[in-house]
Amino acid sequence: MLNSENKKNVFQFGDFLRQKREEKGITLEKLETLTKIKKTILDDLENERFEKLPPKIYIKGIISKYCQYIELDSVEVLNTFDKYFYENRSDKFNIGKVVNINDAFKNVKVKHLDFTKILILIIGVLMLLFIVKQVSLMILPPSIEMINPKEETAYTNTAVNIQGRVLRTKFLSVNNQPILFDKYGYFEYMIILDPGVNEIQLVAKNQLNKSTTVVRNIVYQESVEAKNEEQAVTSN
Repeated sequence: MLNSENKKNVFQFGDFLRQKREEKGITLEKLETLTKIKKTILDDLENERFEKLPPKIYIKGIISKYCQYIELDSVEVLNTFDKYFYENRSDKFNIGKVVNINDAFKNVKVKHLDFTKILILIIGVLMLLFIVKQVSLMILPPSIEMINPKEETAYTNTAVNIQGRVLRTKFLSVNNQPILFDKYGYFEYMIILDPGVNEIQLVAKNQLNKSTTVVRNIVYQESVEAKNEEQAVTSN
């Protein structure tokens, strides 16, 4: 189908298609209508702008359709296309085997560089988050979240279990008594109540000695049974 001169230069493959189309008196516009393939794609095929075309398997479908309407043997043309595409175009588009080992190493270096950049970016983000956290611990005031009691209330029991959670806190006290909290900030502390109103004061301080105070007033009301027992003990 193609002469010996054609075989030396793959760029004549497109010229061959164009020549056969023009011999049939078919314009690209008409071929677009017949094949339902966009004119720009047909033009890229004839000018061998393969980088603008879809993957090779789709290019072969386009060629097959092209041959159908200009009365060419699609099998022979496709065989020729396969041979010339790999022999003359594979290096340019990195298709098939790599013939230049230096190019292969360049590709590896580029991928390694991209991975290094990503790793540096991740480390940078983590360091930034750490710095922001540390700064917030020093600048923002401590936070106290009460779990029990959530608000001022009355109790008939002589003891109440103070529970809560602190954030950005280095030191915590309840009624001037230092108490411990776990690594998540949770704490609990048992207080014995006196009859009447009991003021519970919680103070949290951060590294810069900034403090947050929460106060709960708890009323202890003796139950009737407790009063009767106390009176019985006193009379005896």
